[in-house]
Amino acid sequence: MRRREALAILGLPLLLAGCGEPDRVVNCRLILEVETPEGLKTGSSVVEKIYHLNSTFERMSGADWNYQTRGEATAVDLGARGILFALLKGDEDRPRSGAGPGPGVFFHLYGAHPNENQAVLAALDAIKRDKPRIELPVSSAPLLVRFRDINDPKSVEKVDPLDLAKTFGAGVRLTRMFVEATDAPVTEEIAKRLGWLNGSFLGTGTLSEFAGPGNPSKLSKNLSTVEFQTGFRR
Repeated sequence: MRRREALAILGLPLLLAGCGEPDRVVNCRLILEVETPEGLKTGSSVVEKIYHLNSTFERMSGADWNYQTRGEATAVDLGARGILFALLKGDEDRPRSGAGPGPGVFFHLYGAHPNENQAVLAALDAIKRDKPRIELPVSSAPLLVRFRDINDPKSVEKVDPLDLAKTFGAGVRLTRMFVEATDAPVTEEIAKRLGWLNGSFLGTGTLSEFAGPGNPSKLSKNLSTVEFQTGFRR
């Protein structure tokens, strides 16, 4: 046997190790409850998270995991006051804020540590099986925004989860936030509220690059459509 062939055979187990694990796919629902003078308003969305454990060979030269997300931001319709959006992105001004609903938030319930691959796989399997639901502090909410003009993406503004009244008026408060694993399908509703998401813009730039008469807000220069909807074919 030639040396090159021998080395290839000896290295085969290393290349194959870890590649037999199937992807873990978990759907999670984020639920927001907002108290208003007009009554309690709620909104939710379901996001699909795909977790792929790389092979041992791939992990030697890169990350242990590859992740994919398909879903959309959560919208809470506050009537004449406007619409509150919880994006698929954390708030850099709040280090503990989330990036939309996902199974990572459940890991502590199952004793999984992010650096223990087998524990993470077991936790994902348990999440899929048990469908846990937990309440999260509102301070850990994803990036929250609203639009001064719902038809103008450049008019996007940040909303403080601890002070919704500043944006939406007295008596408006984010009271509770939940995340739960579910078998429900991924929601596809946000484009009905944000018609410009159905346009030709594919998220390669920022919201400030949309055409229109308005001046771009500071935040619009840092957000793209993938923070509102991702993983869908256009």
